[in-house]
Amino acid sequence: MGARVGLLLIVVLGIAVAQECTEPPRDDRRCGAAFGNARCRPGQCCSRNGRCGSSSSHCNPRSRCAREPAVVSEAAVCSAPPLTSGRCGPDFGNAGCSDGECCSPSAWCGTTPAHCNSRSLCPAATTTPAVQPQRQQHQHQRPSRRQASSSDGPIRAMSSCGNSRRMVALTFDDGPTPGATEPILEVLADHNIKATFYLTEDNTGPAGCPLIRRLLREGHMIAHHSKSHPQFNLPSTNLRREMESPVAWIAACGVDPGLVTHFRPPYGQLRDDQVQEISGRMGFVIDLWNVETMDSDDGNTNQESIENVKRAMGTIGVGNSAVVLMHDYAEGPRIVDAPDGNALVQIIEYFRSLRYRFVRMDECYAQCDAPRCFGNGGPTHWASVFDPDPNGVGTFPAE
Repeated sequence: MGARVGLLLIVVLGIAVAQECTEPPRDDRRCGAAFGNARCRPGQCCSRNGRCGSSSSHCNPRSRCAREPAVVSEAAVCSAPPLTSGRCGPDFGNAGCSDGECCSPSAWCGTTPAHCNSRSLCPAATTTPAVQPQRQQHQHQRPSRRQASSSDGPIRAMSSCGNSRRMVALTFDDGPTPGATEPILEVLADHNIKATFYLTEDNTGPAGCPLIRRLLREGHMIAHHSKSHPQFNLPSTNLRREMESPVAWIAACGVDPGLVTHFRPPYGQLRDDQVQEISGRMGFVIDLWNVETMDSDDGNTNQESIENVKRAMGTIGVGNSAVVLMHDYAEGPRIVDAPDGNALVQIIEYFRSLRYRFVRMDECYAQCDAPRCFGNGGPTHWASVFDPDPNGVGTFPAE
């Protein structure tokens, strides 16, 4: 009898889950019953919080909807002429792209690594469909600080996981670096914590490949942090180089570049048009922070880093989420083995004493209620740092 009841419950739950994801995907990547029963795009699952994605926080036994089947026939879903809007794939009348362009996992035509990768709905077009319309050219008007939106796609950016969430994401910029990253990994393994590492190609090059593969083996998240770590007051050609070269480097390391979906700008600085290009067009989530250890400042001690974390949490408020900025580059901060103590261990112990849960940045973003995700604290320090909060104080230098 008990077995039959259990089986019936499984069937009922299965039907309920299936009914949650019956309608076409939404542009804002929300899904499930609370969002019109929208389903996700191929290869994605609907998380418990109603967000589409392919990470472990989206695809797990608690997902609202199971992973959508991958596209069976690339030719079939991109067989129609391109649209002037630049959208493509099965949700847009099976529209294709112009020659040399791929249809990204988010159904946008383009040539960047975010469009052309193993998760693309359609690979680069090699034959021109019957009609090749001229893509609409949107007249550039510098948006105000409160707008910062894109005509191509929604701006997706974050500086925290939102308020009223006891979550903390540990993040490390500028590596991975032999000799600097391994001690961090050992501490994280000892404490069973998964973190996010923002990779900078020129700081490590081919020597970083084994570490990139180790990061993934151990369950950490890798993300994009540019090629050469410049200040991003760059011509668009240099911006493309800074964005595209690291993706090729990661692929040369034997790692699927489609895993890299988040980007943290060097120094946190971006202009409005760069926000639109990187997120609205290329499809990256732009990651900032709301807790700075200041571990990269000359003369900063590990004890000062710990005090900086506690001071930031006094502003954020215990119970609200935190994204902690640290570094793992050569000849830089040694947050795990400086003479004045292991700051990373103490930071972990501090957040555990507050009953915080440690998450990766993709898990953090999966908790957000809107594409632009922010909470108390905000990205700190410099006025030119991009702030996901439209009412934030960050400003953008003119091009």
